[in-house]
Amino acid sequence: MPASPGPEPRAAADAIVLRERKTWVSIPFLLMPAVFIAALARGIAQRQVAAVVIFGVLAALTIWVWVMVVRQCGRLEIAGDAITYVGGKGRTVALNRQQGDVLWVVRQGSPVWGATWSLTIQGTAKLIPLNWFKLSEVRQACTARGWQLRSTRTVPR
Repeated sequence: MPASPGPEPRAAADAIVLRERKTWVSIPFLLMPAVFIAALARGIAQRQVAAVVIFGVLAALTIWVWVMVVRQCGRLEIAGDAITYVGGKGRTVALNRQQGDVLWVVRQGSPVWGATWSLTIQGTAKLIPLNWFKLSEVRQACTARGWQLRSTRTVPR
């Protein structure tokens, strides 16, 4: 019997916890199985075994990948003394008040590949990715816990 994963680490008592939003990622994963299931139904109606097998496997595989993507949502824990990002696979990045209390929302990336928003404290190399979080909710939660927020287009040094 495989070992069950340990309990999920708990956030601080005063922390506001925000979950990553991956709803728009679900759209292709909901449309593709619909197309595959329609082709599967047509294959069943016409008694085409190859079509049934191929589109049945494609529909099942698409649904499985969608479940795996949605299950790996991370969270952002915003407390009075620290802000911690816990990724879907357990990776953590933390910014604490000892490093400073002014948070910078920075935009990184290129025009070709797209820009991403990150959260950092000036003088640290740590960046918390905000790609899947609603920026207005992050701002509101940080302000509620006493953090000062500033925005810039580049990483402050």
